[in-house]
Amino acid sequence: MIDQKNGSAAALAAAVLAGSLGLAPAAVAEVSGSQWQTTGSLAVAARFRGQTVSLAQRDVGPWRFGFAMDGTVAVSGPSLALQGTWTQNRRRVRIELSQASVSSILQGIRNDLAAQSGLRVDLEPKSASFTGTEKAGGMGLAGTLMIQARLRYPDYSDKSGALTLRYRYTGTLPM
Repeated sequence: MIDQKNGSAAALAAAVLAGSLGLAPAAVAEVSGSQWQTTGSLAVAARFRGQTVSLAQRDVGPWRFGFAMDGTVAVSGPSLALQGTWTQNRRRVRIELSQASVSSILQGIRNDLAAQSGLRVDLEPKSASFTGTEKAGGMGLAGTLMIQARLRYPDYSDKSGALTLRYRYTGTLPM
């Protein structure tokens, strides 16, 4: 396990920092500066009065996850650049996206919804979760990014609901 705040320089040098997940201690190797390459499926759905409507569903990738020794992470892909911090506990990694990154994702969705509907749209972030787990052998990873938001059409007080974005991914560490 890597402890960015309290770990010694020797422990940090021996630790593996990997893409959306760290490698287990048994698979220690120096991958600092490497990026995991991921692909997956993206789904965006809106829920109004108990009914769910799929707004988008498609395969996406490649996304790249780069983990720095200082505990920061950068996620990039086609038309996408996200920043945040990460922590590792054994084979599990948790990424905390910056507020600006979450807002950027929601702004893109807001613009698409407004263009499709011709209405003003408000999206207020409720929660964001970005987790992953190392696969057996330490060279693969899988996880989920999920963002939930309140969805409102300000010109129509009865038009409100919830929006969920879910990206399920798998990835590898390039050789």
